Amino acid sequence: MLPIAAIMLSVLFVFKKGVYVFDHLIFSMHSLSFQGLLLSAVFGLGLVTTWGPWLLWLAPVHLFVHMRGTYRISWYGTLIRMFLLFIGSAWAFGFLILGLLLVGLATVR
Repeated sequence: MLPIAAIMLSVLFVFKKGVYVFDHLIFSMHSLSFQGLLLSAVFGLGLVTTWGPWLLWLAPVHLFVHMRGTYRISWYGTLIRMFLLFIGSAWAFGFLILGLLLVGLATVR
């Protein structure tokens, strides 16, 4: 998902001066790493408590604060870009799952 996220961010910030694809790659790495750590914490806490899934509310909060602080944009611009990033990520993830399904079905003997 890292290259896909960087490409989507490049499209979302095409008119932002001084921001390059490398910046989007670093942003995506940090954001996806946080998401992975958050999911690990949720799964780990799910073994011990029942309130672990409530931590998933930190994901959009982190993305909002991270995106707004990194790209120095307004809260409205951040929310619009977050929504577009969510739609693009959902489509990309859907195509990824569909591709894996097709590969799996093609290799069944």
